[in-house]
Amino acid sequence: MNIVVETQRTVVRAIEASDLQSYFAVESDDKAKKFLGGPLRKSIEEIRHNFPPRHWKLYDVMAVIERNSGSYMGRCSLKEDGENRELEIVLGSLWQGQGYGHEVCKALIFFAVNNLSAAGVSAKVHPENEASIRLLRKLGMEKIRTSSDTGIYKGFEIFYAASNVFRSGVLTNHRSDF
Repeated sequence: MNIVVETQRTVVRAIEASDLQSYFAVESDDKAKKFLGGPLRKSIEEIRHNFPPRHWKLYDVMAVIERNSGSYMGRCSLKEDGENRELEIVLGSLWQGQGYGHEVCKALIFFAVNNLSAAGVSAKVHPENEASIRLLRKLGMEKIRTSSDTGIYKGFEIFYAASNVFRSGVLTNHRSDF
């Protein structure tokens, strides 16, 4: 198991072929995907033939696992974006509203800045996704613009914070706080 980060309640690791069923459950969960671009998955067969996709790099898509039960909670990523990293997290509806998103995102940002030397971290969020907007602001990120994308991210808000923002306050807690 290729663990990337661990928090008090979660483990973030490389996604594995054995995650297929759980991955599909989140990707077909209309509450989990409500504010994300792209269609809901209707059939596991849509992804079975190429899961996980060979072109995914380690930080492109990672599994979020609940530490105590070993349950797959969702996925996250720290995609390369020049000298920055783009943060994304999708948790199944069962896991939402319990602070898991904050816990995982905080640890991922810490990892991106300190282990991947990211100059900053960005995130795309649907303008009606108030919970995610609150989360990004709590993490120290600010809206910098609206996406000019003409595809699935059309109209999404782009949040960003330079690495010095994270070093100067939001993420200066000890690792045990994750």
